[in-house]
Amino acid sequence: MHQITFKRLVLIFILQIFIGTNYGFAHHGQLKPVDSLMRELSRARTDFKKIELWGALSKLYIDAQDLKNAKLYADLTLAKATKNNKLFAYGTYYNAIGDIEYAKQKFVKAQRLYLKASDCFYNCLDYKNFVITRISYSTAFSPLYKYDYTIKNLLKTFKIAQQKIPNEYKIMSDLLRILANAQNYMDQNDAALKNLLNSIKLSKKANDHLGTAKNYLEIGTIFLHFGNVAKALEYNEKALAIYNQYHLNHKQLFLLINFNIADLSRQLGEYSKSTAISFQNLNAIEQNDLFGYHFYFYFNLASVYYEQKKFKKAIAYAELASESLINDPVNSIMVDILKAKIYFASKNHSKSKTFYDKVILLTESKEFKELFKAESSEFYQEASENEFILKNYRQAYLLNLKYREKEINLLRREKDKKIQDLLAKFEFKDKTIEIALDKKIIQNQQYHIKITLLISVLITLCIVVITFSFVKLQAKNREIAHKNNELEESQDLLVNSLQQKEILLKEIHHRVKNNLQIIMSFLNIQAKEGKPKSVDEFLEISESRIQSMALIHQCLYECESINSISFQNYVSQLTDYLKSVMGLNSDRIAIEIDVENISLDIETAMPLSLIINELLTNSFKYAFPSQQSGEVQIKMRKLPDFTYELIYSDNGIGFDSELKTKQSFGVELVKMLVKQLKGNLTKEPFEGTKYNIAFKQICSGKSAL
Repeated sequence: MHQITFKRLVLIFILQIFIGTNYGFAHHGQLKPVDSLMRELSRARTDFKKIELWGALSKLYIDAQDLKNAKLYADLTLAKATKNNKLFAYGTYYNAIGDIEYAKQKFVKAQRLYLKASDCFYNCLDYKNFVITRISYSTAFSPLYKYDYTIKNLLKTFKIAQQKIPNEYKIMSDLLRILANAQNYMDQNDAALKNLLNSIKLSKKANDHLGTAKNYLEIGTIFLHFGNVAKALEYNEKALAIYNQYHLNHKQLFLLINFNIADLSRQLGEYSKSTAISFQNLNAIEQNDLFGYHFYFYFNLASVYYEQKKFKKAIAYAELASESLINDPVNSIMVDILKAKIYFASKNHSKSKTFYDKVILLTESKEFKELFKAESSEFYQEASENEFILKNYRQAYLLNLKYREKEINLLRREKDKKIQDLLAKFEFKDKTIEIALDKKIIQNQQYHIKITLLISVLITLCIVVITFSFVKLQAKNREIAHKNNELEESQDLLVNSLQQKEILLKEIHHRVKNNLQIIMSFLNIQAKEGKPKSVDEFLEISESRIQSMALIHQCLYECESINSISFQNYVSQLTDYLKSVMGLNSDRIAIEIDVENISLDIETAMPLSLIINELLTNSFKYAFPSQQSGEVQIKMRKLPDFTYELIYSDNGIGFDSELKTKQSFGVELVKMLVKQLKGNLTKEPFEGTKYNIAFKQICSGKSAL
């Protein structure tokens, strides 16, 4: 028999809102009984005091679910608004009406009213009630499952509270507890536990025993979230001990603690204890007219009897749980899930199917899909088994597919959460290092301040002793200050220099890696596609390509910039080198270079240099056979649209079929390099060979004309 293992956040949703989420308006630490507040009201002499007490009375009636009287006292605050207390009266009124709308579960409307109230309190410098209404505004997002908004707004409010009301320990304790509650729903368990521990410290400072009990209750919820049922039970029993020790008067909290203990005892298999607590609290509910809270204990009894295989009793109490609900679709779904399980276990599969179908329809609706995503996976599996038993094999198969889909999504969410946790830890580590550095800077500053003070004292003493010495000392101090400035400037220059060298070193490693990759690619392609006559020719071709790349780095070394080179100078050096290597007579082949004073970044210059190398090599080898003289022209200019144009031509013999075969690898390589530049290669009609290459810089922001 499987245990009931639902996330109980749904089951106790209303009670959690009642005791911890909607903070409400209160100038009085604990809300006093109506008769006590009425006596204070009869003695009140100022409108300000009356408005304050009416606001407290309105809140008290809201807690008693008497919205009619709550509205009556809210309206009285508005009627007393005068020039002197206008903002305070309006703030009290909007806050009270916001609480009423919250009680009606009109949460968006409540948010708007809380915002108006907080603006009024802030403008009249009532920061205490400003913080309280901001808490109410923030928590109005929780019933809409927008816990991220609750967390974001509460964090902002806490910062304001630390600045404006640092000694209001109770308010700050309540704020942290409500923040932890929202963080727990968002699986931010570490942050929630940290905030709860801080909340306990503040509640003890404020002597707020009720707040301490609520904090222990919330810690129990976190341990339950971790799956540690025994630890969760321990903290709920601590909360109950505090409640009894200080004779606290909060029936709703008392019922919630007892329900938690009953439910956790059931999960631990302590059925007798769970049953006894449930019956005891049902009697207390009847005696105190706390109608509306039967549901939780009926539900627990149904769960106990289900796990004990006492299915008739389980169904009976499940029906009582359903009957005790009024306009509560969430808990109604929870009861239907339990009924489906009971009927399935008692082998009444037709009846079980009725509830499975009903629950599936509701939990897949937009309103409840997100809320039941954690429970629906197991539920689909059980529904699939039930359909299989009823021989509805197609439906069983479809439900099983849905079950597997939800399991995959659940695993994905768990994986994403682990990744987020790791990222958060790394971020925390980085912040810790940053804080340590800041502390070191502060220590250094304090040290310098002490030194400065010491020097000032010495100077003062010297002034008292002798004026002449003081003048000399002043001059010396000026000199020291000047030297300090020089040292600081030198230090800054040194730091900048080191940073530049580090950047340069990284850039060099990067470029060396890229160049080696280019060289390896050329060698591999040449070895596979080229057909050199000998190893010497293979090496000679490779050497010229490598040298063209090496010249790029030589030009970089010779110029001031580390990112760009003067291409005019580079082309001259490259042609001189190739003529020298090939033993060409400068009188036989004239080279005309017409390159504008253009600076190119290295990412552009590298492929362009290899293009010129290939074209020159082809011209020197094949364009002028039999010691034929000729001319090569290399022109390069910048066009208005940030485009560059390279025109290469020779007046050699041009292409024939044999030469075309020999030059095919070089030409293909040129095409590949032009493609790397994202440029266009055009071969123009000419006596000899003429290429027109148009391209743009790859990193145009790094270089200039």
